[in-house]
Amino acid sequence: MILAAIKKEATLLIRDRGALLSLFALPVVFTIVFGTMMATDDGTARRSRLAIWADGENALAQRVLTAVRLSTIVDARLAGSPQEVRTRVAKQDVTAGLILTRAFAPRAGQPAELVIDEATSPQLRGPLEASLRAIISTVVYDGREGHLLRAVNPPGVRPALGKTGGFQVAVPGNAVLFVFFLALT
Repeated sequence: MILAAIKKEATLLIRDRGALLSLFALPVVFTIVFGTMMATDDGTARRSRLAIWADGENALAQRVLTAVRLSTIVDARLAGSPQEVRTRVAKQDVTAGLILTRAFAPRAGQPAELVIDEATSPQLRGPLEASLRAIISTVVYDGREGHLLRAVNPPGVRPALGKTGGFQVAVPGNAVLFVFFLALT
């Protein structure tokens, strides 16, 4: 009984060239199109642009500044003042900013200030924060975690929506894709 149903459906599928094309060709087309859209120019991941300022009188801040600039994780761009860092983030010239003040002393509970739009996508914000924590902890704690960063919104940027979860992030996009695929069949 089941074999007869499979044979019938296979016969119908083979006769319907449009369905056969949709079944085999469209996944390949979508893979190529979406892969092209998400690829960078040179095929490598783009580094996040980071504005950074460090107080010249804080030796630890200067060591962290050097480590961040030598890192291949971010594209560090020096700023002339903490306010310039905040302004560049607010204008979206850079993805985030790192401010290392004279008071920067993670062992004493004085973290660096990470200036970032708190509504930034978790896919961008999470790895960026983790990378900066790793760089700072390597300099300050020899790899151990401590009070390293405190994320703040730059002036003029709306605060993130409260209690936004995976449902609110994933479902609208998946619904659009579902309708898109329904329209093709």
